[in-house]
Amino acid sequence: MPDQDQRWITLVHTIAARANQARDIDTLFEETLPLVVELCDAVTAWVLLQAPDKSFILAGAYNLPPSLKRDSQATLRWSPCYCEQLLLDGRLKETVSVLQCERLRVLRAKLAIDNSEEMQQLTGNLVLHASVPLRSSGRVMGILNVAPEGERPFAEETQQLLTLVGDILGAAVYRLQEVQLRAWYLEVLNRIIHAAVSTTDVQKLLVEVLDHLLCALNLSIGGIWTYQQAALRRLPPEFGWAIRQVAQETQLDITYPIVVSDWQEVSPEVSWYPLRTIMERHGIRASITVPIQVAELRVGGLSVASETPRDWSPEEQALLSAVAYEVGAAIERLHLFEEAQERARRITQLAALSQSLNQAHSLDEVIGLIVAGARELTHADGVALYVWQRSEGRFRTARHEGLSSTFVTRLEAIPPEELPGGNLAHTPQPVLITNFHTLPAENPLRRLADEEGLVSQAVWPLVYEGKTIAVLGCYYRRQRTWGPLDQEVIDTFARQAAIALRNAQLLADLEQTNAQLRDALQAREDMLRNVTHELRTPLTMIRGYAELMEMGLVSTPAEIQEHARTILRNARHLEHLINQMLLFQRIRQGEPLPVITLDLTRWLEEVVSDWQYPMQETGLELRLEVKEPLPLVQAHPDYLRQVMDNLLDNARKFSPQGGVVTVRAWRESSWVYIAVKDQGVGIPPDKLEHIFERFYQVDSSPTRRFGGMGLGLALAKEIVTLHGGRIWAESPGEGRGTTVIFTLPVS
Repeated sequence: MPDQDQRWITLVHTIAARANQARDIDTLFEETLPLVVELCDAVTAWVLLQAPDKSFILAGAYNLPPSLKRDSQATLRWSPCYCEQLLLDGRLKETVSVLQCERLRVLRAKLAIDNSEEMQQLTGNLVLHASVPLRSSGRVMGILNVAPEGERPFAEETQQLLTLVGDILGAAVYRLQEVQLRAWYLEVLNRIIHAAVSTTDVQKLLVEVLDHLLCALNLSIGGIWTYQQAALRRLPPEFGWAIRQVAQETQLDITYPIVVSDWQEVSPEVSWYPLRTIMERHGIRASITVPIQVAELRVGGLSVASETPRDWSPEEQALLSAVAYEVGAAIERLHLFEEAQERARRITQLAALSQSLNQAHSLDEVIGLIVAGARELTHADGVALYVWQRSEGRFRTARHEGLSSTFVTRLEAIPPEELPGGNLAHTPQPVLITNFHTLPAENPLRRLADEEGLVSQAVWPLVYEGKTIAVLGCYYRRQRTWGPLDQEVIDTFARQAAIALRNAQLLADLEQTNAQLRDALQAREDMLRNVTHELRTPLTMIRGYAELMEMGLVSTPAEIQEHARTILRNARHLEHLINQMLLFQRIRQGEPLPVITLDLTRWLEEVVSDWQYPMQETGLELRLEVKEPLPLVQAHPDYLRQVMDNLLDNARKFSPQGGVVTVRAWRESSWVYIAVKDQGVGIPPDKLEHIFERFYQVDSSPTRRFGGMGLGLALAKEIVTLHGGRIWAESPGEGRGTTVIFTLPVS
């Protein structure tokens, strides 16, 4: 082997060894370019490496002319026009022939300034040079330029060696750039991971991640957005929203990365072509967008962009995907953290509300706590509690807040089968309506909600021992959805509220029963006292006058006759009292009521006629007012006479001397109304509903002014009810008279 060949082999091996040992780009070219110059018998060499924008930057040089050295401290950037001329010219193929030329200007070589004379001054005495691409993995990494002294041409062997050296240096540059880039990307990713782990603020995280990412990629345009928040650089706030809207309208799948080197070259056949208008509107030529996902659900996106066309390396795509994954994981962690905090807050709320409900005793207090607690837990604009009324077989509003009385009243009137969810009394399941406009237009609830300005509704049944005892309605003036945590919290509150409400109802029932028992005991004592008093009075009179007559103290026939009349009158009164009690007992035992067709007009005339003398005896005037003939009724005349006798006797007893007692009768629809009005002592409003109770006395004191057992009106009520009518009393107040009215159905 000739010495020259051995020398070349040794130099090439040395270049390869130093290229493999180099730790960075600067060291690579400092160690290898002198050997390249020696290998080619040249005087100078320099390397241009390709930047992302396809321009070339001076990365290393050996023995440059002074004119080039003056700019070596700054970035010497060669225009893409010139570099493409070198790399893409037909004379540069995969085998890489070395370009030879007399002068650089002959190849239209240009710097950033288009001035060939200045270019000639810059290159000085370099008349001839060879350029060889640095290739690796099918990519052009840069250009190696070698210039001999004078115009000495390069030998064929030298060209082959330069091609080999270009491959060696290209592989080394690729390795070092990959290592450097990966190290830098790894450092950026570590910073992002640290930010994702350490922050508890999603907005702060998005801003910090975007800043790190744009710095790593040497870009100034980008954005990260979720469905709630966004961080943007040189992009308007509506950028992410516009992408989502276009994607939804065109059914574009954006669950995978969208990588575009030049949006102006995207053709209509490409799936993401609909986004081209948005990118051009914001001056974006190249971009890469990756989705942000949480548990395989897309929650946002990450985009970086360039105002000039550019290729996106696999490492850059991998970096964005890794960052998007970390952001998604951080969002999921923060959402879980926020959910845990929200759960803890709501548990605290539930505990406080539960304690308040357990400490409440009155039914009204419990109902108030349920309504206020539901509004606090659900953030509803209006809340209403509807309690099941067993006697009516329907729900009635117990309390409402934030709603008009018209709304809750009209809602009560809607038949249960016309409401969403059906009758909650029989199907105790929550009814959630995100928007009332999803209901049919003719649905009464939708019309009612529109008038009230409501959009959403959540209705929870309060179930106790398998039965719905109440319904809790929460209403919103904005659209609302309910997540699993919302439903879990309200379900728990509804169970606690049902227990508290039922306990309060039982306590209220017990208190009512106790009050009724106390009233019954008091009524029994009053009854015994009144009955004893009422029976003793005539018995005392009978016994007293009988004893006088037995002792012979009554001598004249006139006195004997007077005493006999007194005894007879009191005996009849005693008989009347006993007959009243017996009649009341028979009616209460459900004895059948034999009825006849009764002419009320004639019957009332007879009753009033019979009572004219007793009224006159006490200084009262009795009037009958019947403007038109009354219809026939089916009635028991003796029982009805007992009603009229009791009413007229009360009017006589409680009216002052000189007063007027009026009996009035009239027809309304299928009913006959009969009223007895006096000008007597009147009845307090709070006692009107009690006067028809057995043995009840408005004044039950031992020193009461008026006598009676308190059985007359109770008996009257039983008789009227037995005839299918009803009876009630009206009074403006004490001292202003009383009117008792009862009705009878027309035959």
